[in-house]
Amino acid sequence: MTLTERRGRRPWWHWILLAFCLLLAFEYAKFQAMRLPEPPPLTAEQQAAKAKAEAAQEAAAEKVYAAMTAEAAKMIRLSGYDCQTVDRMWPTYSPEGFRVHCNRYRYGYTLENHGGKWSVRAD
Repeated sequence: MTLTERRGRRPWWHWILLAFCLLLAFEYAKFQAMRLPEPPPLTAEQQAAKAKAEAAQEAAAEKVYAAMTAEAAKMIRLSGYDCQTVDRMWPTYSPEGFRVHCNRYRYGYTLENHGGKWSVRAD
């Protein structure tokens, strides 16, 4: 068989690749068709208990956040900077550090932990 006669034919590995792609497509379609069963609906008692647990967890998180912001404001003031109210506080990219905005976002500070000693840097 010459090259001109073979031009319209596909090589043997092309058909294997096509079969593999079709197999993958069918397997993916079967996977997409599978659905997890819906959980049973919660009873009124379970819904009340869940709401109560979520409210308690939210209240505990708010207490922790309030304590952290108060401590951050105290640390900033002890370093000689002005911070009467903490508007926002979030962790930095470093392992132990925080960014703090005070006094209606007028001042920005970075708090960093250096082996148990905290440093305050104004931004």
